[in-house]
Amino acid sequence: MTQDQVLAILRQLLSFSGGFAVARGWLTNEQMTAIAGLIPPLVAVWWVWRKASPAAQIAAVAANPDVKKIVTEPDVARASPSNKVVSQ
Repeated sequence: MTQDQVLAILRQLLSFSGGFAVARGWLTNEQMTAIAGLIPPLVAVWWVWRKASPAAQIAAVAANPDVKKIVTEPDVARASPSNKVVSQ
């Protein structure tokens, strides 16, 4: 699932739950607007942080069928679940 898909789903869930909460009187319209404006950027930052980690990058490269072997530091090779990742 891509970041755009996650954010689109999140926006729809916020719209639904926010409308419900405002209709019930649990939140004001201004509070819901503030919450709805805050959550998608936080999710985007988390998504980028997770995908930019060295382990995620190595896993993405190892998943490529054209890549036969990845040579890296011993600690990184031991931490990788792929048998394509080997130490120097």
